Parts: sequence; C-alpha cells; structure tokens
Amino acid sequence: MKNGWQVILKKRLVLGLFGLALMGLGPNSWGDDAAKVPCGSKETGLSDCAEVKKRSIELVGARAKEFVESWYDGEVFDEGICCITKNRFNSFEPEIEKSHHGESCGEWSRLKHRIRRKKKRVDVLITVDARNQAGSRERAYMAGVKVQMMDSLLAEISKEIESGAISVGVCREALKDFNGVTKDMEGGLKSFSEQVKTANTREVLNKCDPETQSKLTAQNENDDSLGLKSERLGMQACRLLAVRAASEAMFQQIAMCELNARVDDAYDRFLLNVSDPVLMKRLDQWAKACKGCGADIGCANRCYQGHFLDYLRGETKKRTSIGASEG
Repeated sequence: MKNGWQVILKKRLVLGLFGLALMGLGPNSWGDDAAKVPCGSKETGLSDCAEVKKRSIELVGARAKEFVESWYDGEVFDEGICCITKNRFNSFEPEIEKSHHGESCGEWSRLKHRIRRKKKRVDVLITVDARNQAGSRERAYMAGVKVQMMDSLLAEISKEIESGAISVGVCREALKDFNGVTKDMEGGLKSFSEQVKTANTREVLNKCDPETQSKLTAQNENDDSLGLKSERLGMQACRLLAVRAASEAMFQQIAMCELNARVDDAYDRFLLNVSDPVLMKRLDQWAKACKGCGADIGCANRCYQGHFLDYLRGETKKRTSIGASEG
C-alpha cells in the first residue's frame, strides 16, 4: 500500500498536459515537513478553505473505509478480523463473537490441566494446550487492533487537515513533489489575477466549465460577456482551474499516504509486543493466574479469556485513542 501511494504521488499530474505546475504553497508556518491545504481567499483564485478541508476529510475517510473493508474481506489477514473496541468502521459495536460482516471471530486457545502429586499435596497445573497455541480468535482480535489504529489516526489526520496542514513523515518524496510543482502555480495565479483586474479571481476561474471552455475557443478577442477579456486569458483560466483541482487531489493523496504510513508503523510496533515468544509467555502467565479454578477447565478458559481481553484493550488504549471518531 505504501509504495502504491508513493508511486501515484510522484507523477506530476498536470505538468505535461497543460505546461503548468501543480499548485503548491511553498514554505509555510508549518515548516518544511508539512503539506498545506491548497486553498486561499477569493482574490487569489484558490478554492475556499472550508470547502477544500471538508472535501478532503470526507474523501480520506471514504478511502480509509475502503482499506478497512478490504481487511475484513481477507486481503490482508487470512484468518479473520474482529475489533473488540468501538469505532466508526464497526458502527461503534465491539466485535466480540462476530465481525460486522457476520463472520465468526474464531476459536479461543484451549487450556489444559495436569495433576501433579507431591506426597500429601495435589497441585492442578493449568497451561495452554501447545497443540493449539494462540487460537484463531486471539489472532482475529489482534488484527482488529489495526482497525482501531485506523480510526484513531484518521481522526488525527482529519484534525490536521482542519488546522490547515498535514505533518508529513514517511511520505516526504510526495511532499517534495507537491511543494515543488505548486510554487509555479502561485505565480500563474498572481499573473492571471493582475490581468483580469478583479477582486474575485476565484469567480472568474469558476466560469470555466466544459461548455464555457468551448465557447472561449470561438470567442471574439474583445467580447467580455464571460468576464474574460480574451481567448488567451479564457484558456489560461481553464488550465488554472484544472490544475487547481489536480492540486487538491494530490493533497488528498498525500493525506492518505501519510495515514497508511502511520497506521502501518503503529501496528508494526504493536506486533513487536505480541510476537509469538512474548505472547506465549503471557498466555502461560494468565493460565497460571487462573489456578484458582482447580480442575474446572471451563472456569479456567473463561478466566484466561478475560485476562486476554483486558490485556488487548490495555495495549490498544496505549497506542490509540479508543472511540476517536466519536469526538
């Protein structure tokens, strides 16, 4: 996923087609490692900031949902996935027995007991059945942590977009392209604004729908019925409008690239804490903690499952903001 987004973003979407650079804002108050929302005042010809932010948040949210749904469809996790914490992707319903797709969360690891007699004392040892080790349910729940991370980090990215800029880490190559090509756009807009001599350059640009563009090609040099003083200015406006739209799309792709990178990094760090040796050690610890159940293996299994769920909720809470999408 990471590589796919980076390859897409490396392409200069409009440079070859229009002979113009994609829109960017160069250095800004967020520093060099930030992608600023491509918007501004009507005088500049840029899109309205509130509208761009809203569209970007909605689009990134929709793409994030597509990614999560692909996980539930088995494109990433072979043995199923269930998220035990509530979030936007499971309609705020924890998935304990079944996922929101109606798929079973799998089978728990089974515990076994062994009787050990020492003189007059009899001990009951509870251990995880080594033939099963961590069961499919545990693995489904651990996969579900990634869903919660997507929910939490999507909320984080959305807040950054709302603030005006995204902090960029892994996706710096895309950011470099974005900032590099957009610098020229500022010059193009400034020049265009000076030529049309209007306080609302955005309104002039917005007149360039497909029908208007076709009219502009046949328009008389001195006909100003569309508010554009010449065919040359009219075609320039249409090009700038197309580049403006492409710039917004590029920003949204950077946001998605950064979101996926953050989720992957967070989940990789989580997996280090639940690698097989570490997890099996914890499983044995929980099994021993359930020795009060004695030879009642059903009691021991319920006890162990409670320990696992508490542990996973704790690990998830440490690494995410549970219920982030509710805020």
